[in-house]
Amino acid sequence: MSSVISTNDAITFPHTPIIAYNETSGLRISAWILSILGMLMMGYSVWKYRNAVFTSGLRMVLASSATILVAEILNRFAFFIVK
Repeated sequence: MSSVISTNDAITFPHTPIIAYNETSGLRISAWILSILGMLMMGYSVWKYRNAVFTSGLRMVLASSATILVAEILNRFAFFIVK
């Protein structure tokens, strides 16, 4: 907080969001790839095991759900990074 510049009505914090956004490009791309992979896995499990999704295809449904969850956590982490 010591480097906060205060003028009459405005407070300006010394960070540049564009630089922080550009630095997280690898994290964002990997999160998107995991999201797409998880959705493809979920779609494949529903298509392949459509007669017994919750018995035969349960392992793939759980794996795809975990992949989508990890991707969402990475997306939120990349969104809230501020340097």
